[in-house]
Amino acid sequence: MQIASAATELALGADQTVFAKGDPSQEIYLLVAGCVIVLDGGAPIATLRPPEVFGELAALDGEPRSATAVCGEPTTLLRIARGDLDEIMERKPQVAREIIRVLARRLRDSTARLTKH
Repeated sequence: MQIASAATELALGADQTVFAKGDPSQEIYLLVAGCVIVLDGGAPIATLRPPEVFGELAALDGEPRSATAVCGEPTTLLRIARGDLDEIMERKPQVAREIIRVLARRLRDSTARLTKH
């Protein structure tokens, strides 16, 4: 509930860009409905479906976005500003742990893809 109260709901159409590679990073996104395709150099690297979280890496470290995120179909997102996320993680450490789990899973997936080639 605390996360939802800090979030802004976004309804985006198919092919709309959520963020582009190199954009400044001030938000994290929770995918509520639809799908988001993550691209790097125009090549798809992941397809995300609810209840996936994305944009967390750049929101945590403040670096520019490392990939582009585009809606693959009409999509509903919850957007949480970096400052709100920091405050939530301070009050609710389990939120930080869950984000760490997401990052660890993505690192393992990336490593597995690299070792297959």
